[in-house]
Amino acid sequence: MENKSIWVLFTKSKPLPECEINFDGGDHYFVEVCVPAQKGEAWQQIGNVIERARECLLESHFELCDVSKCIRYFADEWQEQTRHNNMIHEAAQKTLETGAITLGGFRSDEVEARFYCRHTVHGFPG
Repeated sequence: MENKSIWVLFTKSKPLPECEINFDGGDHYFVEVCVPAQKGEAWQQIGNVIERARECLLESHFELCDVSKCIRYFADEWQEQTRHNNMIHEAAQKTLETGAITLGGFRSDEVEARFYCRHTVHGFPG
């Protein structure tokens, strides 16, 4: 994708009544959303990227509650240390290839609490 960059948003969302996903009856679910954005100043892109992620989640019947991280994705700087990080990397690569927003795997409150996912980009722990 020429002239494109990818943002990875680490989100917390609430399933809406029509949502068909129900892992454990939890109140919230966590998922990474990979969003393509035009190259430019980061501060100009972030609001647009969050809004596009919100719309994508809404299409899947989730209400966006929180964005804990918003990270610019650069494949050569991504350190794949865990299965979960590799899943995010794969979702971001799919977004690069297709130009479409890609959702990672959904995790429930219980799974998020039990298996706190740690992300390392540029060598800084997340």
